[in-house]
Amino acid sequence: MPEEKGLLIVYTGPGKGKTTCALGTAFRAVGQGLRALMVQFIKGSWHYGELDAAKMLGDDKFEIRPMGRGFVKIGGAETDPEDVKLAHECWQTGREAIYSGKYDLVVLDEINYTISYKMLDPDEVVEALKSRPERVHVICTGRNAHPKLVELADLVSEMREVKHPYTKGILALDISMAWFKREKKSIEQTTPPEERRVRTEGLWVKCESCRTIVFRKDLEANLHVCPKCQFHFKMSARPRLEMLLDGRWTEHDAGMTSTDPLKFVDTKPYAQRLKEARKKLGMNDAIITAEGQLNGRPVVMCAMEFSFIGGSMGAVVGEKVTRGIELSIETRQPFIAVSCSGGARMMEGTVSLMQLAKVSAALAKLDDEKLPYISVLTDPTTGGVTASFAMLGDLNIAEPGALIGFAGPRVIEQTIRQKLPEGFQRSEFLLEHGFLDAVVHRKELKAYLANALDLLMN
Repeated sequence: MPEEKGLLIVYTGPGKGKTTCALGTAFRAVGQGLRALMVQFIKGSWHYGELDAAKMLGDDKFEIRPMGRGFVKIGGAETDPEDVKLAHECWQTGREAIYSGKYDLVVLDEINYTISYKMLDPDEVVEALKSRPERVHVICTGRNAHPKLVELADLVSEMREVKHPYTKGILALDISMAWFKREKKSIEQTTPPEERRVRTEGLWVKCESCRTIVFRKDLEANLHVCPKCQFHFKMSARPRLEMLLDGRWTEHDAGMTSTDPLKFVDTKPYAQRLKEARKKLGMNDAIITAEGQLNGRPVVMCAMEFSFIGGSMGAVVGEKVTRGIELSIETRQPFIAVSCSGGARMMEGTVSLMQLAKVSAALAKLDDEKLPYISVLTDPTTGGVTASFAMLGDLNIAEPGALIGFAGPRVIEQTIRQKLPEGFQRSEFLLEHGFLDAVVHRKELKAYLANALDLLMN
C-alpha cells in the first residue's frame, strides 16, 4: 500500500464539542496503534474531564498536557502577559512534538482561540504546519479558526450552538441525567428494529492515492477507477471477467479444493483460513477459469482473486491455470491470464513451489502449438506468480500503477544496501526498462486485448 499523508483537521465554530471530537479521533488513532499527544492551550490543570479519559488508556499511549491557567484569564480588554507567555510555551511544545518523530498524532487544543486573541502569530503556525513531516496528523481545535488555517486544512468541521443542558461539561447532573433518561412512554413502533436502521457503512470509499471520498456505486460504475486521479483499485475476479468477456461465460473446475497436505498452522490453521475465505467469497480458491468470448473471439481466461488469502498460488491455483492452458490447446483458443497475487502459498510448502514449473511447462506446450498467451498484470503481482506464468506472455500488459516484482522493495534495499529509485517496481517503471510491453488503462483494456488477439491470431 502507498504511504498515507498525515491529515490536518480543524474543529471550530461557536458550539460545544470541539475538544470532544478531537479526543474521539485521538482515541481511535490510539486504537489503531498510533501514538498521540494533546497539548492544551489556555486550559489549566484543573478538571476538564479529558485527563481522566486519557488515564484510562495510559500515558504511554495517549498523553495530555494542560499548559494554561484557564479561560477565566482570557478575553479581557488586554490579555495577561503571563497567558501570552504560556501560549508561546505551549506552541513550542506542540511544534517540537510534531517534528520529534515520537508522535503520529498531535492535537493542538484551543489553538484557534489563542490565535484569535493575537497570542500567537497565525503565519508562523500555518508555515510550521505546512512543512511538518508527511506522516504526522495534526488536529487544531477552538472557535474562530484563522482563515489561513482553514484554507490549509484537509478537513474542517464547524460546531453549531445548540440548546442542551450543559453549562460546564456534565456538571449540572440534575438537568443532564434527565436528558439521558426517557421520562415519557415511547411511541409504539410497528416497524421491526432491523428495518429502522439506516445502513451507511461501506457506501463510501476513500481513494488511496488522492484521498478523495467516492460513492461506492459511482466507483463500481467507473470500473473501480477513481474518477478524480484515475487510481486503479483492486478488482475482484468475477467483476474482472464480466468486464472483459462478452455476456455469458462458462466456469471450469469450480469444485477443485485444497487438501491441506501439510496440516499447516500459523496464527490459525490453514484449513480454517480456507473455510473462512470460501464462506466470505463464495469460491473454492483464489482463481476462476472461464471460457467465453472477447469482442466475439473465443478465449480461455483465468482471473485471480486477491481477497482469497492474498491471491496466493497453491496446488489448486496451479492446477486450474494448467488446465486452462490445456483447454486452450484442445479448443485452439488463445489464453489470457489476469494476475493479482502475493506469490506462492507458503501454507502448502514445496507443493506450491512445484506449480511454478508445472504452469511454465504447460505454457511451453501452448507456445509449441502456436497459440497466443497474453498476461495481464494488476496490482499487486509478486513472488512466485511473477516468477512463473505472469511474465511468460507473448504480450505482458499491466494496469497503471500496478506493483510488480518478486521480492519487496524493503528486502531488496536491505540486500543490495542501496536506495531504490522512485516508482521502482511500478508498472510505468517496468515499461520504461523493458519488462512490460504496454501499460493500459482499465477502460481501454478490453479493446486493447481484442486488437492484440487479432494481430497474434492472424
